[in-house]
Amino acid sequence: ATARKAKNGEDIVEGMRVVTSADGYATLMFYDNSVARLAPSTDIKLEKLSHDPEHPTKDKIGIFVTAGRVWSRVLNLLNLDAEYELQSSSTVATVRGTTFDFIVEEKDGERWTHVNGAESIVDCKTKKWNGLLKRKEWLHVPENADKAAKTVTVSEESLKRLKLDGVVKNGGDAFKELVNPA
Repeated sequence: ATARKAKNGEDIVEGMRVVTSADGYATLMFYDNSVARLAPSTDIKLEKLSHDPEHPTKDKIGIFVTAGRVWSRVLNLLNLDAEYELQSSSTVATVRGTTFDFIVEEKDGERWTHVNGAESIVDCKTKKWNGLLKRKEWLHVPENADKAAKTVTVSEESLKRLKLDGVVKNGGDAFKELVNPA
């Protein structure tokens, strides 16, 4: 697979890897107008992009987050066959329609995944915790399977800051690289 700079308005395809630069942002728009906004230094792979115009209730979007922050606004997926899923090496977050934050970071020599159910419920699965993350809750998941995940409720003021931080504009040179599937 060859890395290259992306262009605004370019189509994204299943299997593609998207990496933002240290000062770049990117906005990905999907079939149903759901949005994934990538913060600086984010690295994702579009693992599942399935859309049939004759059966839009069966759309499937799956993103693997290697590093960085992905803020998503997902329209209400009314059909149980539809799917929007973000995944890291330790966590899977699935939603039917909400706004949520998904962060993968290295902190104090340890890799963590953080999920925030900003506006509604996020279904989360980890090696040691399965459940529904409620509005205003953060789930913190260490990659180390020996440690348990924990949830924390955030204040309304923090939630407002999260929403503001999540709304970014797509810069001209947002992408560090774009890798087409082989």
